[in-house]
Amino acid sequence: MLAISEFNGCGYCMGAHSTVAEKMVGVDPEIVEALRAGREPEDVKAKALVRFAKTLLEHRGWVPEDAQQAFLEAGFDQRAVLDVITIAALKTLSNYTNHLANTPLDEAFQAKAWSKDS
Repeated sequence: MLAISEFNGCGYCMGAHSTVAEKMVGVDPEIVEALRAGREPEDVKAKALVRFAKTLLEHRGWVPEDAQQAFLEAGFDQRAVLDVITIAALKTLSNYTNHLANTPLDEAFQAKAWSKDS
């Protein structure tokens, strides 16, 4: 969700998902900070997931065969491919809605406020 929201430049989702990822889900803060900075995480499996998600978006669903294979070789399966497509669709919808609605960031997420330019 963070990689897709960063790609789409959604400040609301970056702030919200950064907070939830670290405080509620237990995602390594280094992974969260890498994604917030537009970098790939060091973790091999997380890096493969981020690469696949961004490739899916960049190619508008026409993911090159070598990128699909790299994702599978990193330990993911075909179900994970569908999961990424589903999350990309959901996040793109919510990211675009937040862009048009200028959704203000909730106070609970202010510590992780983010903008594409920062």
